Amino acid sequence: MKTEAEWLEALRGRLEKRVERVTETGCWLWNGRLDRKGYARLSLWRRDKRHYVLTLAHRLAFKAFVRDFPTTSVIMHRCDTPCCINPSHLVEGTQAQNIHDMLEKKRERGVGFNNRNKTHCNAGHPLSGENLRIEGKRKARRCKACENIKKGRNK
Repeated sequence: MKTEAEWLEALRGRLEKRVERVTETGCWLWNGRLDRKGYARLSLWRRDKRHYVLTLAHRLAFKAFVRDFPTTSVIMHRCDTPCCINPSHLVEGTQAQNIHDMLEKKRERGVGFNNRNKTHCNAGHPLSGENLRIEGKRKARRCKACENIKKGRNK
């Protein structure tokens, strides 16, 4: 069985084989598997689970090249390039810091964030006035006309 130091050395080699270093930006772009959001993924054998687990490669790079960190921490990209695993572009933080960074840099993605800026729903109804319903803690914006159509009420 490998020691922690041997395991980290093997991991460093495995990560470095799959990157293309871009001199202009300093990014180490991942040439392997990417998830649907463009983040680098690497398959690792987990002895405790007895199967392979897809893991975010930038988290592994931070662990291999910088230091270990608690599982509750997030590893943020300073370069805002999801497939970059350059350890000098990665920083440990909290989810709140990550969200603040995203909002500050106007990199909002996802249904919840994009919906906030919409003026009309996907069907073309206005998301304002009497047609707008705001629900829940997250203040989700809903189109009343579409909800009525789905429920069989034409209004």
